[in-house]
Amino acid sequence: WLSVDPRKGDLQAYPAAVVQMLEQALRAKKPMVNFGESFHGITVHLVGPKFEQETSRGRRDVIRREVEQEAASVSAFIAQQGYWKEVDRTTEGAKEINLALRPGHSYRLATTSL
Repeated sequence: WLSVDPRKGDLQAYPAAVVQMLEQALRAKKPMVNFGESFHGITVHLVGPKFEQETSRGRRDVIRREVEQEAASVSAFIAQQGYWKEVDRTTEGAKEINLALRPGHSYRLATTSL
């Protein structure tokens, strides 16, 4: 699970504990997870065509990627359209951003699919 920094265009990985809570909520078909003060006052919305993180300061895209191993690299296509956000690779101005996940920033999924 990653977010796109809307000002810089960077990918930022969520810690494994947050990822675990997001995965549990997604599997339970919950519309959102409110982390409150336990994680920077964020709420992650899990409905619609794209997931989104909301704070008192604004919103940003949230991306879910499955990886083969814990220390894998992940990528996303982003573009600046007023702010940086995830886009399709064919979007004008799209660029691919890669992020190497550090240990503790991924979560082993159960073998059952969504």
